[in-house]
Amino acid sequence: CAPTKPSTASFLIGMTNEEFKEKNPHIKLMPFSMGNRRVAIENEGSLNEYIFAFDNDTLFAVYHNVWNMTREKEIDYDKYATPPE
Repeated sequence: CAPTKPSTASFLIGMTNEEFKEKNPHIKLMPFSMGNRRVAIENEGSLNEYIFAFDNDTLFAVYHNVWNMTREKEIDYDKYATPPE
């Protein structure tokens, strides 16, 4: 099922946690972690929820909702990722 509204976040796979926070001050990292992994959630609990997954402070995946995250189904980066400047 395609998202009804794309993420408003500015991101690239491989960017650091600090870069992500600078470009997306409206999205907060969650206060919990699982080992070296952390997540940030945009529009938490809505149909347009996006989950940004970090490993060792590096963005490695983006998911459209928790269901897709549990299935390890990432978004189509060609449609939603911010191109390099």
